[in-house]
Amino acid sequence: MNRVLRKYDLSQIDEKIQSAKEIAYLITETDATVTRDIYARMAAERLEISAEAIIHDVMERENV
Repeated sequence: MNRVLRKYDLSQIDEKIQSAKEIAYLITETDATVTRDIYARMAAERLEISAEAIIHDVMERENV
């Protein structure tokens, strides 16, 4: 996750959105609910968005 966050300028909205999408993809690779929650909360804090938004994107990716 840190590798993804370092790739982007998080002060730019479009780059923040792209990093959130990449992190959501990474989280889908994890089966454990607790681990997903922890990663979503950590990412949300760094991106200054809600953990729910990230979890929502994860759930959408799983339904594709």
